[in-house]
Amino acid sequence: MKDLLTRLAASWKNLPQSTKLLLAGLLMVGAVSLWYVGFYLPAQVPPASAEVSSPAPQETPKPSRSPPSLP
Repeated sequence: MKDLLTRLAASWKNLPQSTKLLLAGLLMVGAVSLWYVGFYLPAQVPPASAEVSSPAPQETPKPSRSPPSLP
């Protein structure tokens, strides 16, 4: 296990700075995504006991049967 850690530390030192920044950015995006899906979204769901009211359906207007008047 110690050999693995020393190889990992050596590889990390050999990585270019841009790759380290990319990996840090991906780690940050992943952490924020997990927080959003795991904590934020479940808190936005209304409680099951709350009744969601839907608007009553409106009647459609009936067409008039009289012909249009001509001038």
